[in-house]
Amino acid sequence: MKIDEIITESLKDWFKDKWVRFGTDGKIRGDCARGGEGEGKPKCLPKKKAQALGKKGRASAAARKRRQDPDADRKGSAINVKTKEAVSESSCPRTQAASCECESVNTLSESKETVTAVCVLEHSDKVAGTILFKQQSAGPTLIVGRITGLTPGLHGFHIHEFGDLSNGCESAGSHYNPDGADHGDINTGHVGDLGNITADENGVADISIVAKRVDLTGERSVVGRAVVIHSAEDDLGAGGDAESLKTGNAGDRLACGVVTLKENINENFADGKVKGKSRPGRVKRAGASCDGSVTELRAKAKKASGEKAKMFHWCANMKGGKK
Repeated sequence: MKIDEIITESLKDWFKDKWVRFGTDGKIRGDCARGGEGEGKPKCLPKKKAQALGKKGRASAAARKRRQDPDADRKGSAINVKTKEAVSESSCPRTQAASCECESVNTLSESKETVTAVCVLEHSDKVAGTILFKQQSAGPTLIVGRITGLTPGLHGFHIHEFGDLSNGCESAGSHYNPDGADHGDINTGHVGDLGNITADENGVADISIVAKRVDLTGERSVVGRAVVIHSAEDDLGAGGDAESLKTGNAGDRLACGVVTLKENINENFADGKVKGKSRPGRVKRAGASCDGSVTELRAKAKKASGEKAKMFHWCANMKGGKK
């Protein structure tokens, strides 16, 4: 939901004045007084200063907050200040995805086993596809897949910092860039810069990429982040303008999907069953079905109403890795 739909008037005033605060977990949070003044309100930071803080700075701010006010993190909802979206308390603090897989990522990081993840594209009426990620121990990540519904030619292909698709692909944030580099190619740019994919005359793009800097485990894991397909060619940072060094002038976001650990996806959705959350009876009674891709299920939900629409949405969420 957009922030204007759910926050109080006082929090709207706070946001307009660009003040934020940290919770004890290091997340940027709302519900604070402008300039740090106000009864029962914690001290705030200017938004630009808060966004500029690195990992160590955020950790220090969180530590100070814990010492000053042990209950500070209970006083408001988290806010993604870049997209002006409210972040669900159940979302992932690392990636802002609806489902948090950090525990699974940490377990796999310790086991050093081969890790497989999948991304199912959604938020498009035309573009569809599934992308597979595979990494063995500390080696490079193999990225393969097929995308359909594109216009012939080159299209920018990136991993973005957030798995938050609450506002479609727009809420996925910028390219994943933990090193603070300029935009570029797969070897020298952002970690999320995967170059271009090429669609043939039928609009089909087959993907086969070896990404040495993309990790599925550890602190830099891309699990829970979003893959985005763009409308135009990525100039790989060689366009000669400021935007080239940010986005590669790759154009609009055509489709996107969250990178989800494959072990957490049950691929038999026909009867509405998914590990940990099964409601086959409810799906069947509503006259719905979990057959089809995420995009197809979203389209069915739009055409349906009531309980039937809810079940199509549920099936799409489960198939897309949301829990």
